[in-house]
This record gives sequence, structure tokens and C-alpha cells, in this order.
Amino acid sequence: MAGETRATGEAVELRVRLYELLHRKLERERTARMTRATRGGLLVAVVFGFAIVSGDLRFIALTPLLYGVVAMDGLKSTVKILYLNHHLVRVESGLGEEEPLYDWASRHGVFGDIPRIEVADFDLNEIPTIALVVSVAAGYVGLVVLAVRTWNTTPDGAPGLAPPVSVDVLLVGYATLTVVLLVISGVGYLHLQRLSRDVARGRTS
Repeated sequence: MAGETRATGEAVELRVRLYELLHRKLERERTARMTRATRGGLLVAVVFGFAIVSGDLRFIALTPLLYGVVAMDGLKSTVKILYLNHHLVRVESGLGEEEPLYDWASRHGVFGDIPRIEVADFDLNEIPTIALVVSVAAGYVGLVVLAVRTWNTTPDGAPGLAPPVSVDVLLVGYATLTVVLLVISGVGYLHLQRLSRDVARGRTS
């Protein structure tokens, strides 16, 4: 009996250590993602500033590429955060048997039991996520349109600093980048669906 109690205590302690480790990794990833996104945004702003100061607005054509790289990094980081949160929920389900206080990720995380606020069968909790996705997509499209419109602009008739590339080549480059972004977004969505199914199966089992 004492041996079983000791084994149970050791198992709980190991779960607690794993829980703490996952929390630290999750916070580090969130902080790192925010740092990378901030630096990416500053880099886009610097390119804008350089284009205006130099008078060669064609340098704005670099901003969709930089923006796309930041978006791809954000998608990759989001998938990693989703998996970490999924592991946290699984660990909490084991710890909850011993201590009900271990339920933060389960109640407030991405896959937690967040109360639905429904209007005509639509969960209003989805609105912030949809707004964020639309804002990111609109920002990218806006940068592409601005870059194409300013590509043939040169400072006071001078040759300019940007390389002489036709608008057609520029559009092909943007189209390729857009396809890559869509593929990465699709992969991220598949990961989300997979994790959601895993969590649903865990709750019903």
C-alpha cells in the first residue's frame, strides 16, 4: 500500500514537472513569436521609410515579401503553440484527478471549454480570430497593390536605385509568394483540425 502511494506521488510529481516545462516552453514561444513579429513590422516600416527618403518608391515592392515571411513564421509558430497547448490539456486531465486547480489550459486555452456565445448557431468567440485573419490578408493584399502601383515610379525621372524588373515579373513573384502562403495556411488549418479531433476523442473516451 505504501509502495503504491509512493508510486502515485512520484507519477503526480512527474506530471507537475512536465506541466511546468510545457508552460515555460509555451511562454517562450509566445514571447519569441511576438518579438519576431515586432521586428518584422519594424523592418517593413524601415523599408517604407527608405523608399520615401530615397525618393524611389519602387522599394515598397520588397514589403509584401517581408510581410509574407513574417506571416509564414507566425503560422509556423502558431502550429507549435497549438501542439504545446494540446499537450498541456492532456497533462491537466491527468493532474485534475488529484488537484482540480490544474485546469487553466483546459478552460482558457485554444482547445479549452470556453463558453460559447451563440447567435443563430454562430459562436461569437470566432469573431476575433476571423478579424485577425482578415486583417492579415488585407494588409498583404494592400502592400501588393501599393507595390505594383508604385513600381514604375522613379525619383524625378532618374533611373532609381531599384533593379529594372518588369511589372509582369513582379506579379509572377507575388503570385508565387501568395501560393506558398496559401499552402502553408492550409497545412496549418489541417494541423488545427487534427488537434481538434484528438481533443474531442480524448473528451469522449
